[in-house]
Amino acid sequence: MVSDISEHNYDLDESIGSSEENSYNIPPTIFFKNQTLSYFVAEPLRMLYNFSDLKNECLVAGNPRAHYIEGLLQYFQCRKSIKGLDHLRQSADGNYDNGTYIYGILMLCRGNFAEGQYYLDMLSWKTNQDRTTQCLTMLKQSLKAIRVSVKAKYVANTDTMEPLADCNTHAMDSACEDCYYFKKMKEFVDYIRNKKQ
Repeated sequence: MVSDISEHNYDLDESIGSSEENSYNIPPTIFFKNQTLSYFVAEPLRMLYNFSDLKNECLVAGNPRAHYIEGLLQYFQCRKSIKGLDHLRQSADGNYDNGTYIYGILMLCRGNFAEGQYYLDMLSWKTNQDRTTQCLTMLKQSLKAIRVSVKAKYVANTDTMEPLADCNTHAMDSACEDCYYFKKMKEFVDYIRNKKQ
């Protein structure tokens, strides 16, 4: 016996669920731009080998999470730093916290201090340092299966940023304007050094 509301009931009134009420009529650009891609943010390599069509549609639509994923893949996995940084900057400019964080950190570690500070400042660290902590946690998850190596310039630039003031540079849970950027860089470099490959 077939129910009156069955999917096989072809006599159903088509005005139910009309196109005005149907969320499936979202333009593709908006659909792809707003995809959260949380599964792929946590495991970017899955998007490198599979789901490339989805990734490409999201990139074309300007999805900041897709640019974060592609940036990590290009920068760390494929070793194409310029292409990776371009995607990470687009993610940051799209106001995606994780993209803003890693782009700012990489700019600092590469010696572009003004740009790195600008992007980390976008995360409002002076009023909420938890945001960057959450970003580092997500970055560790994203890079879990990706081989990452410490570059000499990362270490040298981190040393350059060490404050001369009397800050407690070993207490990573608190920071001031004199030591914040140094601590974030050190946190990232230490993570890379200690990461199991």
